[in-house]
Amino acid sequence: SDIADAIRFATDNGADIINMSLGGGGRSQVMEEAIAYAHNKGVVIIAAAGNENTNSASFPGRYDHVIAVSALGPDGKKAPYSNYGAGVNISAPGGATQDGEAGGILQETIDPATGKGAFQSFQGTSMASPHVAGVAALIKASGVSDPDKIAKILYESSISVQDDELNEFGAGMLDANAAVQLTQQGQWPIWQFLRWLWQTAFFRLRLWFDLEAVPLV
Repeated sequence: SDIADAIRFATDNGADIINMSLGGGGRSQVMEEAIAYAHNKGVVIIAAAGNENTNSASFPGRYDHVIAVSALGPDGKKAPYSNYGAGVNISAPGGATQDGEAGGILQETIDPATGKGAFQSFQGTSMASPHVAGVAALIKASGVSDPDKIAKILYESSISVQDDELNEFGAGMLDANAAVQLTQQGQWPIWQFLRWLWQTAFFRLRLWFDLEAVPLV
């Protein structure tokens, strides 16, 4: 119920994207209604698929309107701990610290021993889902606001994996560059519009004093 309240609070206070690096338990009507409320308000919701290496994404990743993220290890394969199968929508780097600290995802966090900020290496689908949230933010910043369209761009721009019979990767592996490029296709940013005006001599004032200016307009 605390998480459901947090989703509603974030939605009502201007959140565009909600990342949930958490999971566990079964289906909850309270959570399901909170997620539907956020989605209907235009919020993109992303969640970790879970770290039990089981054939199902955990809740809240399994709810409708939630992008569930499985984890990739440094080798680009499914991380050994990551859930897979039903409910997994896409995969992203989650690290594998069993390969050493360099194999994990380096992040800024709070050191529980000192209570101070520190950079530490972690592994988990909790590290994978924020990667997707970050790319969703790039898509949002590029002018796409509908959460279903943002999810569609994430899936269509991902690197597909052949022979993924167990659905370890969902639509594929997250590709930030491809996602932004796909977003910008068919759009006309303001800088391109201004360049077009310059190339058509719109800003060349001399032409406004020439009879040629009339057919130009």
